Amino acid sequence: MYAAAVVVLTAGAAVIYWIPLPSLVRAAAFTGLGLAAFWLLVSLAVSHYIYDVAGIYRDNWLVSAMPQAPRRYVNLHAGLDEFSSVLEKRFPNAERRILDFFDPQGMTEPSITRARKLARDQPVAEHVDFRALPVGDDALDAAFLIFAAHELREPESRVELLRELRRSLAANGRIVVVEHLRDVPNLLAF
Repeated sequence: MYAAAVVVLTAGAAVIYWIPLPSLVRAAAFTGLGLAAFWLLVSLAVSHYIYDVAGIYRDNWLVSAMPQAPRRYVNLHAGLDEFSSVLEKRFPNAERRILDFFDPQGMTEPSITRARKLARDQPVAEHVDFRALPVGDDALDAAFLIFAAHELREPESRVELLRELRRSLAANGRIVVVEHLRDVPNLLAF
């Protein structure tokens, strides 16, 4: 997508340069292309920082989130699982299940479909209904929702999922949710 945008911006700059245009129109067009290029670069830089530099895919933050390794856990995602391998490496002796609550009827964002097509080597996941997880009462020590809960767009749906996870957790179980914050830095970044 970024490569296609560079090609389009470059082609646009070439067209604007070679076609005879009034100076003001040419300046406005180049300004627009410059702003589009800036947006593209900032978007790429922010994504690189958040997903590659900030360390979410390194497991050191899990020490504070899960001071004691779970014996049984689930990792839930909505069609794109980029975190099971991190959890497996961090908790190699745990019994784990990977649950996919992707619903193509309700989750129609093109980004999810694109990501699912591009994702390779994802672990096999059980497709589940988030309202009725195939997990017994008090059966889990942990449940992980890493950049997944927001895919349930309706607040009631998120509440249903969290209720279902609570039912599945043992007395001292933990739900670990990682999401982007809706704060000023995130607003400026995205």
